[in-house]
Amino acid sequence: MTGKRILLLSSDMPNFGHLQASQTVIAHILLELAATGADVGYAVATQHAPDASTKEKLEAAGVRPIAGEDPKLANTALPASRLGRALLYAREAVDWRETSDRPSFAEPEREVKRVLAWKPDAAILFWDTCYENLLPHLASLGLDLYGYLARPPFAAGATYAAERLQGLNKIVGEARMAGHERRHIARMRCIQAARNVCAVDAAWYDTHHVPCCYLPNTWPDSFGSHWREKRKAAEATRSGIHILGNIGGLNATGNRFGMRYLADEVLPLLPERVRGIDWVINICGRFELPPEFASLKQQPHVALRGFVPDIDDEVAGNGIFLLLNNAGPYTGGYTRVIYAFSSGSCLIAHKRLTQSMPELVHGENCLLGETPHEIADHIAAAARDADLRARLGAAGRATYEEDYRPSRIARGLRAMVG
Repeated sequence: MTGKRILLLSSDMPNFGHLQASQTVIAHILLELAATGADVGYAVATQHAPDASTKEKLEAAGVRPIAGEDPKLANTALPASRLGRALLYAREAVDWRETSDRPSFAEPEREVKRVLAWKPDAAILFWDTCYENLLPHLASLGLDLYGYLARPPFAAGATYAAERLQGLNKIVGEARMAGHERRHIARMRCIQAARNVCAVDAAWYDTHHVPCCYLPNTWPDSFGSHWREKRKAAEATRSGIHILGNIGGLNATGNRFGMRYLADEVLPLLPERVRGIDWVINICGRFELPPEFASLKQQPHVALRGFVPDIDDEVAGNGIFLLLNNAGPYTGGYTRVIYAFSSGSCLIAHKRLTQSMPELVHGENCLLGETPHEIADHIAAAARDADLRARLGAAGRATYEEDYRPSRIARGLRAMVG
């Protein structure tokens, strides 16, 4: 199990902070892969250097970026003119090698040489990365390729086209997404095996002849063995029952579906269900609140918190963690579930989330509802019962320890590579 040279290929620079999920996850995966005895490096499709603390921590574990000049990315923005867009769409339709659907390198051959110069025994494509476009070339040169994957990169665009576009725009949008899907699958068939952080997507890849199975996502443990004390102290600074209704970018695809379901379906039921209790739903996340949720600003039991600098304190201070992103047509597995479990949160979610994250079991480590009324009833029950919140929070923490720690996920990746 020792000595193998493993290279992670990523669009994002590793970072041990909480700013962006992909940066946090890859930083800890690199660290834990090195702990298995592998010789680990990383190649990133960005010209931003890691922060000094991250660089020092990785180098102390023997993890370094590959050498050479940082890559430059090609411009994949849509042409401004209608004619330019029409020509692009036509090119996409006839050329399976077209890369306009993915960020790509301005000089792909130079980046291939830079990757191979590190002399890896195997490379792991990490999540959603423009290194995908290099897979056919790298495979043709004999490099063993694997994947630790997230949502297929066209999934959000396909959902947007189906939900938001009308008429000719809808026809063109859906045709483009179908082409993106075909090209993505053609490139991904160059890998030998893959793991996916969402069980739904793992099955999708496998049925499209990309050997793939489910391996959970991960998140670092910010709370440690004293998670109970930290939660008790954070909750004590707030009056009433606080419910975390969103963390992460307010305009992200999954979050928009989750907040829509909350605003339109669940929130109107709560005043009657939670009558007599002091309660508030906190909406946290970067960027402006999308216009379709402007009505939330007038809701007396909703607090729009914006970007929260101390997210650990925020998660610990909310007695209930609510996640409704999978209530709509967009499914996925979420690092925030793992984060919530690590903090001992009482998780309430839509039942469809179990399709993506099968570790969730209703009544054991979370509460799951299939209808707005069921979810509202679960919120009311948890808001009124501190013992129920404590029991589910402790079970969630145990699930984190057993299934989601970075060291466990790194061992799963190491076993895949062999």
